[in-house]
Amino acid sequence: MFIFEDEFGFDEELRGKTAAVNAINAIRRGDATDAITILEREFLPQWEDIADCETAYREAMGR
Repeated sequence: MFIFEDEFGFDEELRGKTAAVNAINAIRRGDATDAITILEREFLPQWEDIADCETAYREAMGR
């Protein structure tokens, strides 16, 4: 996570913005599934950990 302090002394998190930019880039490449995964991992708590995401994917796909 990237954190910076603005001119008013507030800490700003760039992690969400970075995820959004990465998702937009994935959409532009034609990788809609990757874009959705990027956003789910960032903004939905159950997808924050990649291991949890992979486990849930295997369960959903019956693997």
